[in-house]
Amino acid sequence: MKKAFRTSDILIRLGGDEFVVFAPDINSQATGQVVLDRFMKIIEEIKIPELQGHKISISLGAVMIEGDETFEQMYTKADSLMYDCKKEGGNVYKFYE
Repeated sequence: MKKAFRTSDILIRLGGDEFVVFAPDINSQATGQVVLDRFMKIIEEIKIPELQGHKISISLGAVMIEGDETFEQMYTKADSLMYDCKKEGGNVYKFYE
């Protein structure tokens, strides 16, 4: 994650395999897509011999901050999107619209 995100971004592990990234100054979905595409590419390139050819899969929900939403409100939106992405088989991200 440190390779994909900037030093000014805040990376938080919520527990298990669940993480949150707060990336200030990403003001458009287009810029967010560039960052998330880079992140997904880095993840796809990870090779762990113990996985015997299987790859790591990521499902990700992204929310752009609008107004005075609380963390809980943004997390709920992102979490719902993440589960939608999992249904598609993983290695997918979606932005909340």
